[in-house]
Amino acid sequence: MANGLKLAKEMAKIKNSTIFPGSWSDTKILGSITDIGNSSTSSIRGRDGATFHRKSIDDAEIDVIKIGDNVVSG
Repeated sequence: MANGLKLAKEMAKIKNSTIFPGSWSDTKILGSITDIGNSSTSSIRGRDGATFHRKSIDDAEIDVIKIGDNVVSG
């Protein structure tokens, strides 16, 4: 368990995108990213004003980062 926790922490530091379930279609992935990106902002990054959005859909926790109206990570 300790090794798994350590690995999860290391992964969180380098995470650039969400890993989606293999059963999800491209349409569901893109729709989920759009919905979450249009949801309330969780936080704002000071250096560039990027907004962070997080929500769970069908037990998948999805993070979306936007700069302005552009999704830069999902």
